Amino acid sequence: MQKSNWQVVLLACALVGCSANAQDEGGARADLLADSAKVTLPTSDISAVGLDCSSFKNYTAALATSTVDCLGTIQPDSFKVNAEGFLARNFSSCAVDATRLATIDAVLSLQHRAARLPHVRECIAGRYADFQRGFVDTGAAACPTWSKTQTLNPITHDVIDRLTPALKSLDVAQLKVLDKDAHTAEALQAGGVLEELEEKNLYRVSFPAAASEQAHASAADWAAACAGGFDGFVLGTAGTSVLTDPTAWLLDTTYSSAALDPFLVPIYYHPMSRYGTPPGALFGNVNRYRPCPTCPPEVCSYYAGGHIKTLLQLDCLDESDWATCVSYCGPKLP
Repeated sequence: MQKSNWQVVLLACALVGCSANAQDEGGARADLLADSAKVTLPTSDISAVGLDCSSFKNYTAALATSTVDCLGTIQPDSFKVNAEGFLARNFSSCAVDATRLATIDAVLSLQHRAARLPHVRECIAGRYADFQRGFVDTGAAACPTWSKTQTLNPITHDVIDRLTPALKSLDVAQLKVLDKDAHTAEALQAGGVLEELEEKNLYRVSFPAAASEQAHASAADWAAACAGGFDGFVLGTAGTSVLTDPTAWLLDTTYSSAALDPFLVPIYYHPMSRYGTPPGALFGNVNRYRPCPTCPPEVCSYYAGGHIKTLLQLDCLDESDWATCVSYCGPKLP
């Protein structure tokens, strides 16, 4: 079987190593989890057991990405499930990148949109609660620091140009009467498009030099275990490298003009309706609604018996607080 690009990268990292361009072992933070058995278990009995949460993976992956970029680490007690059954951050500031805090809060705000996201609390907070309850069984004794070494497949105009024929094929397939084989072919085509729209990040994970030999040898595996509350985040590990993949519509990238935004080319749209099980992904980062000060919203697709293209809409819990705002793909809001 031919290996995908991310598998090739991880294999190369395992063989020759992937060095960090930021923080090294000597500069790693000291406040790492010392005893996995001391993780505070959630007081709420919320759980995701028995639910299909596949459509929520893009949200949890985005949440974890912003967390490691904010804190430089991720631990089973980085978040908590409060008594009301909502996931909340267990930190008040970012040690590495302060801009991540608003993005984290925006994803967490999705839990208050249950009318349009059935089971959102179970699939975000409940799954995290399940993870915390079982973390001691992972065998991870400590959580390493994370340093981003490379962004693979950054979304550029070249990437979008390469995807244009595939998006056209999806549009044509939708107009046909879909028999079983045609439907399967369309699903495979959509899967390829969605993978190309994942801006994969490669991280190096490490412990302070004084950490145990076992910790150094297990850094990547323990990092994946410590991030296990965020389904869809870790693609794979090799040596001291971890690969992750946030999706395009949840990127918070902004541009200085519409001409520089690859998502604003005429044919492109975020194929959100094809993510996971129907109706797919409904929400994106707020910057996809306003990618530049004078830009129009980007185009997306939502599912209503078919895949319908529309402009992303601004959706805020509190219009005075940008951290409660996301972009929404669906019928026109009231």
